[in-house]
Amino acid sequence: RRHTRYGEEVNRIHNLGAKLPGVAFACVIAAIAYGVNHLVPLVSALLCAIILGVIARNAKLIPGAAEPGLKFSAKTILRAGVVLLGLRLSIPQILTLGAGPIVVIIGTVTATFLVTLLLGRWFRVAHSSSLLTATGTSICGAAAVAGMSSVVRRTDDYDPAHPDDDIEDAAATAIASVTIFGTIAMLVVPPLTRAMGMSPEAAGVWIG
Repeated sequence: RRHTRYGEEVNRIHNLGAKLPGVAFACVIAAIAYGVNHLVPLVSALLCAIILGVIARNAKLIPGAAEPGLKFSAKTILRAGVVLLGLRLSIPQILTLGAGPIVVIIGTVTATFLVTLLLGRWFRVAHSSSLLTATGTSICGAAAVAGMSSVVRRTDDYDPAHPDDDIEDAAATAIASVTIFGTIAMLVVPPLTRAMGMSPEAAGVWIG
């Protein structure tokens, strides 16, 4: 038993050590993204991090030793961040909005989610990609995608040897899509609210 426990502890330490390079790599990317956001507040730190990640991946700048840690960061650490993000929001704050905005929000979320799923089926997009994109688009972007990716499963064909690879790819695509198009919307929609003469409250609800 002692030998078994010792072996388990050694494996845990080895697994933790194997994840450190990837976690450190992700931290460096995050630090650079936040630095850019601090210098240019208009540029989202999340969007900057995604762009840096795409560049690093396609330029083959990510060492093989970093892969386990990057997968750990994309799953466990990102999901922990989603929980911490939720802790910042209180129900009394939501109730202060009033019945009108709350009804609009619920209706918008429901309609956007269902329409995105229908469009995904119409364009024959994989179920996992459609579901994650619908979740991120209708709710709150990357945080919602990260939460849903832990429970979604593909219904179409996938490689049995790597059952989670397609989910990770779908999540990455969904996060990139909702972040990029969300950023574009944040630049385009505010001028539209002024052009249509909307009140600050109505504009805030629509932009949100």
